Amino acid sequence: MTEDPTAIPVTHEPGAGVMVVGDGPTDALGVLTGLALSAILTGAGAAELDASSGARPRVVILDATATDKSTAAGKRALVDVAFAGGCDVEHLTTPAAITERLFALAEQVHARTGPGRTILVGIGMHALPGMKESAEDRIETPADALDDVLRDGPAAGVSGCKWSHVRGLHPGLRK
Repeated sequence: MTEDPTAIPVTHEPGAGVMVVGDGPTDALGVLTGLALSAILTGAGAAELDASSGARPRVVILDATATDKSTAAGKRALVDVAFAGGCDVEHLTTPAAITERLFALAEQVHARTGPGRTILVGIGMHALPGMKESAEDRIETPADALDDVLRDGPAAGVSGCKWSHVRGLHPGLRK
């Protein structure tokens, strides 16, 4: 028996980011697409925010599994859902572009100069090379920047969700 879909409210409160953990990229991508759609459709104050700035909401996809052909159709569906929801889409697939965008979003969130209503979707962040290593010119790691965006982003108009394989978790969270 199949259940009817349920909307997941996406709030603009600190700590409202969602992390999907598991070893099935196709299933995780389905959950992320549902979360992104819920964020597009249920964003608190989104219509007012977007109307006042004249900007369309933006979906930023950080795709650390771009070479995985088994999820290509699901990623296309995610992009299609975002476009159908009236959003601009930014799909980043190289480690350098993903890392650069993470740091830029974290800086905007910290300064409360968010880029406008943004929905961040991280796919396979465990696969991003150097995720837990500081760059030469930075104290924080890309993982720190992502955590900051997921935790503090909602207050700056950035809603987020990510998928990490269970192997990518901190050992204390694997229990």
